[in-house]
Amino acid sequence: MKLSLSLLLLTAVLFFSCQRELDPSILQEPEENNTIIAAENEKLKNAITTQTREVYLAGYIKDEAGKPVAQAKIQAGGKETQTDADGYFNFKKLLSVNRDYALVTVTKSGYMNGFKTFTPNKKNAISHSIELVLQTKSTAKTFTASSGGSITIDDKIKLDFPANSIVTKSGQPYNGNVQVVGRYIDPAAESFLETMPGTLSGLNLSGQIRAMESYGMASIDLYDASGNELEVAASQNVTMKMPASAGSPASIPLWHFNERFGIWIQTGTA
Repeated sequence: MKLSLSLLLLTAVLFFSCQRELDPSILQEPEENNTIIAAENEKLKNAITTQTREVYLAGYIKDEAGKPVAQAKIQAGGKETQTDADGYFNFKKLLSVNRDYALVTVTKSGYMNGFKTFTPNKKNAISHSIELVLQTKSTAKTFTASSGGSITIDDKIKLDFPANSIVTKSGQPYNGNVQVVGRYIDPAAESFLETMPGTLSGLNLSGQIRAMESYGMASIDLYDASGNELEVAASQNVTMKMPASAGSPASIPLWHFNERFGIWIQTGTA
């Protein structure tokens, strides 16, 4: 399960998702067991064009110290490649991607998953280049699902899990140990735009796509002892506390990042 939080301009983002679909241009859609995410996918499907564009795509993947990340897996447009020793990747052949929100997914053992969304339709050029910073995973912290527990990530994010609030990807109750890994994403960091998932665009409660400005984000993953992804049950709430930016309002809308469509979606308030 992926739990990811972003506090955005009059917004905050909370992400409960474990899906791994890569691109909205894929026609065969796997069944989504998380009913909340399934409903959001329907909303996004109605709001985002299905039109595609063919592009060439290359770029660089770096870590938080600015060093290249080699052998990172890059997925876009239903295709896959990997970075070389310099952190460089190049698909070389044309990719068919969403015209407005082309999603690139980057994975590497020991790092949080990376997501970059770009808009091919904005430029006449057929070639596009991206840069993305991968955060290293935090040391896993553990609580027992049957009793719940409190977890702190990066000394900035506190998560309070109620008892019996965790389920497997198939939606079955889970009672064993839960491993929590995650990272805080600082909006004041120089590399923030290269680190944050997707792009600062989101679908609001009125079904409108709007630009956003971040007050802070967090990405959290839940696993069992064997490394299988877990989820927060749809009927449960996890309390999350994280730093508020100076001058931020008392209440802000809550958003989370959708890994299939590559944009944010509004859900609740913070």
